[in-house]
Amino acid sequence: MTDILGALIVLLDKMPVIPAGFLAALAGLLVSHERKKRLDLERRHEQLRKDFDEFINEILQKKSSQSEKKEV
Repeated sequence: MTDILGALIVLLDKMPVIPAGFLAALAGLLVSHERKKRLDLERRHEQLRKDFDEFINEILQKKSSQSEKKEV
């Protein structure tokens, strides 16, 4: 994506007049890309949170089962 943006910047630099529609399309592309990145990060964060909660629950279950064995 950054290669494409770099090429577009070079192209825009060489154009004497930049069509408004082109700028609007470029802005839409950038917004869409950033939104997708943010959603991907949110999904990964949520998955990490679930995995961490499962890990903590496993540890707590093992500790509780060990303490029950010691009492018996």
